[in-house]
Amino acid sequence: FKMDESRVDDDIVHQMELCPFPIVGAINGVAINAGFELALGCDILLASPRASFRDTHAAFGILPSWGLSQKLARIVGANVARMTSLAASPLAATDAHRCGLVNLVVHEADDAHDLSDVDADLHTMMATRGGAAEGGEGGEGGE
Repeated sequence: FKMDESRVDDDIVHQMELCPFPIVGAINGVAINAGFELALGCDILLASPRASFRDTHAAFGILPSWGLSQKLARIVGANVARMTSLAASPLAATDAHRCGLVNLVVHEADDAHDLSDVDADLHTMMATRGGAAEGGEGGEGGE
């Protein structure tokens, strides 16, 4: 999964960054290393209650290649990022939501009404991030 800097057009995370529309990611398990980095490339991130995020790069003496160390600290803050990355501590879905990594923790849908609630929440979030859901000019997601 290491990025080849000479072939950025073939790099999935680079392409995610260039994507002209919002990318919604959903995690329903453990996102470790490259999976965690792919999740960080999403504009909106949903997680099930059983989801968790784990960075084990430091435990194996390797460097993240898709910007995990910089992106994670910007999103969740330096202290949470250090604990997650340097100690390889798993970040549970509820904690990830609390610190801003996950936009919504979504429980299994029992019926279509539950899914429409999630859709409405996503629509509201995207609209407040710069009007993307309303067809406005969102720029960089309100950042």
